[in-house]
Amino acid sequence: MDKEMIYKSRSFLSCFNAAYKLIGDNFVRIIRRLWLPLLILAICNGILTLAQAYSLKSLTSDFNNPVITLLLYAISFVGLIIGSIWMTARLMALLNDFSVKKNIVSITFTFLNNIIIYIVLFVLAALCLYAAYRHSNVSLQVFLTNNWLVIILTILFVGVIMLPFIYINMRYINKEGASFWKDLPKSYAIGFQHFGTLIVTALLLGMIFFIIYSIAGMPLFILHTARTTSLLGEMMGDPSDLPKNFTLLMVCTSVLTSLFVYIISVYPTIVCFFLYGSIEKQREENKVEIKLDSQTNEVQELPLIKLE
Repeated sequence: MDKEMIYKSRSFLSCFNAAYKLIGDNFVRIIRRLWLPLLILAICNGILTLAQAYSLKSLTSDFNNPVITLLLYAISFVGLIIGSIWMTARLMALLNDFSVKKNIVSITFTFLNNIIIYIVLFVLAALCLYAAYRHSNVSLQVFLTNNWLVIILTILFVGVIMLPFIYINMRYINKEGASFWKDLPKSYAIGFQHFGTLIVTALLLGMIFFIIYSIAGMPLFILHTARTTSLLGEMMGDPSDLPKNFTLLMVCTSVLTSLFVYIISVYPTIVCFFLYGSIEKQREENKVEIKLDSQTNEVQELPLIKLE
């Protein structure tokens, strides 16, 4: 992609518009490039739905094979991780002109580094809550009931701390020679300077896609509700009123719904990509302005030469 199109100073709304226009102009090309990882992700979601069905079936029947259930869960989770990395790498290869292999390596390291940081932050938060619980002299259930708002705010606080990583991750993936841990303090400071833009973008994307995902996932939600209602009835001794192929119907619905959702998920990635380019361009412009100001001050401070 043309660097002038990437590194361009934009507002967050302009990043949304640029991503929408890019997808609209290159939708067929994007689908041709991503159809296989998208299909793998959708199938893995179907396998996950099947594993959940087997887990619940063991509660109301003699079927209880934990090996099969655990195997299905393992296949689905591993497939989702690998498929997500592969899909993102192929998408980024269209945007940053790096090879798919190079993008896979950088995205994998980005994923692992973010997991490490999330674990550290949540462990620290859990230790703080545990220390508060030890000094409360009440049972764990009472402590959690009385402090549920604090726990939710703690989780949200961790999410807010991670917002600058929208920029950090994109910079590590798209900037040649970037180092994640070595550049982390400086990159985090840059991301924090644009915290307002990042949080508005994240909130707007969250609201938009919460509505889209809710509508797209409504058929699967209805099927899950029907299965749960039937399961509760079976546990009380009532016969199941679900058709024999209900599990197959749920798996197929999960695959189709997931396929649509993963196609839509391309949009937020491209928005964040343009947001990264905008931040980089603004930093470049600020450096030029600072340099010009310093040169102007030097000219003004030159001593006057008296002509004789």
